[in-house]
Amino acid sequence: DLPVNRPTKVTVFDVDYAVTRLPIAGAAKNSTIDDQYEVLAMLDVCPHKSASLSEGRVTSTGEFQCGYHGWRFDGKSGKCTQIPQVIESFDDKGNALSGLSKSDGSAKRREDGTAVPAMISQGMVWLFPYGGLERALQAPPPPR
Repeated sequence: DLPVNRPTKVTVFDVDYAVTRLPIAGAAKNSTIDDQYEVLAMLDVCPHKSASLSEGRVTSTGEFQCGYHGWRFDGKSGKCTQIPQVIESFDDKGNALSGLSKSDGSAKRREDGTAVPAMISQGMVWLFPYGGLERALQAPPPPR
């Protein structure tokens, strides 16, 4: 059983992952567990000080938050979304002047973590550690 809204350490082939299960908003109560929840997974290491993300928490917005310094990560992309110690400043047009590194969205920044594609099928969690999300979605579903 994977707890809801709480990171859990899972080790596959000597690699640690932080995995969490989140309820899908609007999912029917009588649907299967596969349809009621989504699962997010990241390598279980914060890029800041290599703390374990599984020892942190999952925020109300579904982000992994490191328990050491509070850095937040989008579990689907691995992008760092907040560093509490960094003060964001904006110009009069709302553009960020400082804070997180600039990125065009495709390049990994030094503060980003590593998300791992994952899914729930037949009530079990499946991780795709060696493929990108596109590759994972092209894989056939696990056998029944």
